Amino acid sequence: MSKTLLALSVGLFCAAGAQAASFSTTTQSLGNAPAAACPTGPGNLSYNTDCAPVQGTVACGADGLATTAENSYYRRYVLAAGTTPGASVSSVHIGIESTTSGTGSDVTGMEVRVYTIPTSSALTTANLTLIGSAPFTSPDGNVLAELDLPISPAAVIDDPATKDIVVELFQPDLEPSASAFVFGSNGTGSGITYLRAPDCATPEPADIASLGPFSAVKIIAALAGQGLPVSLQDFTIE
Repeated sequence: MSKTLLALSVGLFCAAGAQAASFSTTTQSLGNAPAAACPTGPGNLSYNTDCAPVQGTVACGADGLATTAENSYYRRYVLAAGTTPGASVSSVHIGIESTTSGTGSDVTGMEVRVYTIPTSSALTTANLTLIGSAPFTSPDGNVLAELDLPISPAAVIDDPATKDIVVELFQPDLEPSASAFVFGSNGTGSGITYLRAPDCATPEPADIASLGPFSAVKIIAALAGQGLPVSLQDFTIE
């Protein structure tokens, strides 16, 4: 057999053996993390009441999330009336469900991004204005962990009367490196978690409950900063 035919045969075999990406949860048994209340009080905002991640985040990936495709989770914070112009986000507290490296080194490329969006606008990527971000890595085997990510410089909301805060938790396509990363969630609190996953036919943020039996998945993304209200305004855009 020629080298060309051999290479083609191997390529076809690998493609046939690999599973197509789909929405699922990890098949690993990760144990339990102790409960940990989210920070409260002036300058802190969170839809979750508990910030400890539990197993069960849904993500786009393959082989029981042995590898993960690109996933972005979003939380939208509609600020209460009277929030001071110039309020800012200086850190975002997130959860990590699991980290699996196909190379043995840290998994890289994840990022937390802070945006504003007009209060009257639907949550689409075109309507978002980036005001801050924080890249991060996670070591192989890091499971059921919490992480505080400083936003520097702080992300400033110039007009909270007409704009909301949106936080994106971004994870790149890790399938080429046979790696996986899953953000942390639990079932506490309120608010909608949105998920964008291009490889799973979800190119724009969608209510995670509309993608399957995932209404209990509430992504952890707690904000800390200056001038943020102690409560959130209830608001829904169809």
